[in-house]
Amino acid sequence: MAYYDLTTHLFLQIAIILLSCQLIIWIGTQYFEQTEVVCEMLTGIVLGPSIFGMLFPELQYWIFPNTPLILENNNSIPNPSMTLLFSLSQIGIVLYMFITGLEFNIDIIRKKFKSVIFICSSGILTPFVIGALFITFIDTKELIIDNVSKIVAAIYFGSAISITAFPVLVRIMDEKRITKSSLGSLALISASIEDAFAWGLIALVLTISIHNPLIVYITLLGTLLYVILMIFLGKILRKVFPSHFNEKINPTRKIVSFIFIILMLCAVIVDKIGLYSAFGSFIAGTIMPKGKFAEYLRAKLQFFSVSCLLPLFFTFTGLNTNFYLINTYYLWMITFLIIVVAVSSKLIPCIITSHSCGINWRDATAYGVLMNTRGVMELIILNIGLQNHIISPTLFTMMVIMTLVTTTMASPLLTFILKKNK
Repeated sequence: MAYYDLTTHLFLQIAIILLSCQLIIWIGTQYFEQTEVVCEMLTGIVLGPSIFGMLFPELQYWIFPNTPLILENNNSIPNPSMTLLFSLSQIGIVLYMFITGLEFNIDIIRKKFKSVIFICSSGILTPFVIGALFITFIDTKELIIDNVSKIVAAIYFGSAISITAFPVLVRIMDEKRITKSSLGSLALISASIEDAFAWGLIALVLTISIHNPLIVYITLLGTLLYVILMIFLGKILRKVFPSHFNEKINPTRKIVSFIFIILMLCAVIVDKIGLYSAFGSFIAGTIMPKGKFAEYLRAKLQFFSVSCLLPLFFTFTGLNTNFYLINTYYLWMITFLIIVVAVSSKLIPCIITSHSCGINWRDATAYGVLMNTRGVMELIILNIGLQNHIISPTLFTMMVIMTLVTTTMASPLLTFILKKNK
């Protein structure tokens, strides 16, 4: 494709993705009690080979071509059209994780850490252990890449099962108007701790999967130094630019531009360390001064990143999801078991431990439903596993199905539980 053809095709892809998103959002919110983010996830599946590709294969291939280009030296590169779409999707997820970091208030965790650690630990450790044991004792020939060790597979799968989608949780609770309730506070704190735990495990998986011990040590040391540097940077920003981060003054255009420079450099540094760029942007968001500054910055970034760039990430995930890879009864049985393991290992322990700590059954059940929501965070982890050749496209598809099931069930179940004894 010529340069002009590539840019024109990219404009067409973005228009089709955003139009499809708005259509599915209208259907999902009007008739199925779903949140917008769930509808955006479903849009990716609809536009992928599983539905659009099945109904109109030639048209789907023309819009989203996946054949690599063969160069003169017989090397191949990904299709330029999809490379551009992938790059934009990564910018979207970096911005989204930065926004998530802005919402991540570590002070809340410090204040109530002791009171919720018992409740929260059951929602982390139980699914992690059960998930790790599950993937260890089943036949993973078609699920895990050959050169990936059992311990890496166990840690990765346990992490993927135990995660809760903090950003999706915030959006669901905002719609249900329970963010400032005791149930909402507990859910936010728990999701924050669980996401931090899962990110730490994913970082461990990525370092272990590198077979060169020197690179492993460099990655671990680099990660530690990066976190320390970002904490130090957050303190510097408050002292050097006190007027810019004042609670009563909106940030200037220059300071917002400066924040973008920091964000992009963080993504580069973390990629060079050997981790995922979204992890770097999430840490960058957490160290930013909270209060009016964070609210202003989030409001400015959220409209464009969530409305335009994030659907590109969902669509790219959907293009890698092919239901036809699950082509045997055995694989469908494994998919069903993954869903059962994911739901039961998360939902039941969260309900029981929260009720044992004095929360009534209704709120305990609602808390369990919220913790069982996986959403965007799960898709990020799945993309990390696929891009780093830890899981196969088949297991990727299975886990995407599990993510859709656990996320779509959250909103209607929560509506039913909260209305029952309103």
